[in-house]
Amino acid sequence: MDASITSRLADIEEKIDDAAAQLKRDAGASPALKAVFDELHRKAREARDGVQTADESSIREQLIEVEQAADSAKLAAKADEKISGSTRAAVLAIHDSLCAMKAELVH
Repeated sequence: MDASITSRLADIEEKIDDAAAQLKRDAGASPALKAVFDELHRKAREARDGVQTADESSIREQLIEVEQAADSAKLAAKADEKISGSTRAAVLAIHDSLCAMKAELVH
């Protein structure tokens, strides 16, 4: 299970990297959205790096934290009226991916 989680988090982190670059280029992105998204990025990295040595309970807790950060990023993206549609879509897609993963793995 740990290898699968690590792989999935790495895939999502790649999407986060792409969206982070997109946010930097998006002149309409607010500092608040960028800060919330940076927190999501940090939590995703921490979860990915911590999965190898964590027990099942810790993995669940990390996934919940990442998903909560994704919830905040989703709300910030929806509230930020000046960002491009593609930036908003990228943030929402990351949120949806993390929610699906959490739903599968956290019972």
